[in-house]
Amino acid sequence: IRAINLGNDAQGAAEFVYFPVEMRKDKETYGQIESHVKQVYNGVVGWNGWDIYDINPMRSSDFAETYLASLGGVEGAIQMVQSSNKKQSIKGWQWSLYLTSQILEVEPENADAKQLRADAARALGQRTSSANARGFYISEALLHEGKLNLGGQPIDHYQTLSQLLGAIDAEKLANSPIEYNVDYLRYLVDTRAAEGLRAQFNLKMSDSDAVFGIELRNGIIQVSSSLNAGVVVTLSHEQWTEVVLGNTSFNQLDSTLANFDTALTIN
Repeated sequence: IRAINLGNDAQGAAEFVYFPVEMRKDKETYGQIESHVKQVYNGVVGWNGWDIYDINPMRSSDFAETYLASLGGVEGAIQMVQSSNKKQSIKGWQWSLYLTSQILEVEPENADAKQLRADAARALGQRTSSANARGFYISEALLHEGKLNLGGQPIDHYQTLSQLLGAIDAEKLANSPIEYNVDYLRYLVDTRAAEGLRAQFNLKMSDSDAVFGIELRNGIIQVSSSLNAGVVVTLSHEQWTEVVLGNTSFNQLDSTLANFDTALTIN
């Protein structure tokens, strides 16, 4: 709080708060002071610091392309990373991670950048007592070396991991209340594709008393427990599952519902 009152942003506060080495060395077995300071800052002040650039920064891909161009392109940046790793220092590995972040934003499959990043991440992970930080560093190294997997499924991007953990399948839907399954439709809307589209229908369940009024409008889907003036579609829980999984299109249910197929990111 004192750091905040002195005008520091989150990073500045993390650098301001100092703990003597004897209080930190081999004692940060869970988190680390810098991370917790930033969390306190975010809770007290919010995400925005003192740099107005952060209000509306460049898109990540645009920033990476522009930044790398200023360094002489990807090849020039790769050479800088190689030099940074050779320094065998904390600062050197930190700089390598920053540079490879930009390179992989532009060229996600750049093998040299991936291996250099893995080397830097592993080096930093081996030099922290924080289990949290070490876990992230070592996982990053394994990811870019192609050694990270979940249930035998190789993970090449963290997005892949999220998709595997959050993927909806027939078994999950079968064991989920129909109310949840219908409501799940709201989270599948592609707001860009849905812009300007409208459609609505009533869903009656043939194997229960549940009914729903489902409306696509203004880039969202609204689900209510009462019927509207639209088309009536009667399905079983199992048949609705096929719709949510994308195996049955809305157009197949009724030609007036084709806008749902356009607006949703199923599969």
